[in-house]
Amino acid sequence: MRILHCITGLSGDGAQRMLLRLAEGLSGRGITSTVVSLGARGELAPHFRRLGIPVSSLSMGSPAGFLPGLLMLRRIIRTVRPDVIQGWMYHANVVALAAREMSGCRAPVVWNIRRGLDDIAERKRSTQAVVRGSAWLSPRAAGIVYCSRRSREQHEGIGFSRLAGAVIGNGFDVGRFSPSESARCRVRQELGVGEEEVLIGNVGRHDVAKGREFLLDAFCRLAASRPHVRLLCVGRGVSWGERPFSGYASAKLVRERVVLLDGREDIQDIFTALDVYCSSSIAEGFPNVIAEAMASGVPVVATDTGATAEILGGCGRLVAPRSARDLHAALKALVDEPRGSLVARGIAGRHEIERCHSLESVVSRYEAAYRETASGDPRSAGGSIFC
Repeated sequence: MRILHCITGLSGDGAQRMLLRLAEGLSGRGITSTVVSLGARGELAPHFRRLGIPVSSLSMGSPAGFLPGLLMLRRIIRTVRPDVIQGWMYHANVVALAAREMSGCRAPVVWNIRRGLDDIAERKRSTQAVVRGSAWLSPRAAGIVYCSRRSREQHEGIGFSRLAGAVIGNGFDVGRFSPSESARCRVRQELGVGEEEVLIGNVGRHDVAKGREFLLDAFCRLAASRPHVRLLCVGRGVSWGERPFSGYASAKLVRERVVLLDGREDIQDIFTALDVYCSSSIAEGFPNVIAEAMASGVPVVATDTGATAEILGGCGRLVAPRSARDLHAALKALVDEPRGSLVARGIAGRHEIERCHSLESVVSRYEAAYRETASGDPRSAGGSIFC
């Protein structure tokens, strides 16, 4: 069975990493993958190639590159002759559908929606237009995979087809993300964080959706009365020169107690160094970092966005988005707990990820969806996954 994946880009963000894990998992089940990026190949392209998965770039980063890229994708479809075409994220979903129509190929197109609509009003007008256009085109997709129940409800609420939806979350390698005392000691020593200090972490690219202005506000309130608390923010583009960090750059308390790191390859080790993980996002799809922190044995405070509540499963503290006050209260409660209590919370969270979000179970659901869609017979998967 052949799957052609069409994705907006291959940066190291959550959707791209999920595609990498999925393609690797499918390869052991007799399903071959080909990956096409609308933009540049990106940092994950070498990882796909090491797995023997072909990667192509359409260079559609500018209006001038749109038509040549579309024609190139048409040629790739005709060459690969996929059984299913899988789009990843709005722009790639639409491009995959258009190229399939142009190619004359009969392979069904499945869309993948990777985020919710909590912050749609703050997104670019072009993105808003693509979302509205996608709702109109959605009946032409053979299936739509959403990363959370909330995302499905939000999109169907604005007109996406209700006949082809399925919710499949992300899966995680709990062997890679796991507690490690040696990694904890090494990373904390590198960062200059003492064992007696409580380290709160936040991981993610520099983006307004991450709500870091609320995190910084909450941390400043906490640090004023808790001198043993530190904050670590990690992610591509995170720096003192970017907002909201630039607004705090001259504050002595913040500069002494906050550590900023650009993207790291050893993020699994970073998690082990944390005592508490905090997600302050105002909008999410399926926030991988929350599940990765939980798998690493780190208790979580998170805003109620996207699939967060589904991931926590009752473990961790859930607060309203855009509220520094609520974040502060939840963080304060955890910071004041004994170390042993935090460890126990972390163990419970890891068990939740092992039980509900293993990579094996998620790959199985995608395989069932692809085989059902390719056959056109819901009974082939033991009952339709799209309903």
